[in-house]
Amino acid sequence: MITFLFIIGGIAIIFFLYVMFKPETAERKEYERKLKESLKDEFIYDPETGAKITLAEAESGHWIAHDNENRPMP
Repeated sequence: MITFLFIIGGIAIIFFLYVMFKPETAERKEYERKLKESLKDEFIYDPETGAKITLAEAESGHWIAHDNENRPMP
């Protein structure tokens, strides 16, 4: 019985270590790269409209979103 508990405990510890230190996937690395890149930018990106606006424009509620490269295509 004690051996069984040690085996289950060992498996649990190995699983915990794997979850904590698993290697990053390519998708996760790309997400992190885009996140760092967007944080360097002074604009805020709205995913619903595709608008890229400044913080002052977002606070005022008035902006023009024409000629925006992030606008989704219909």
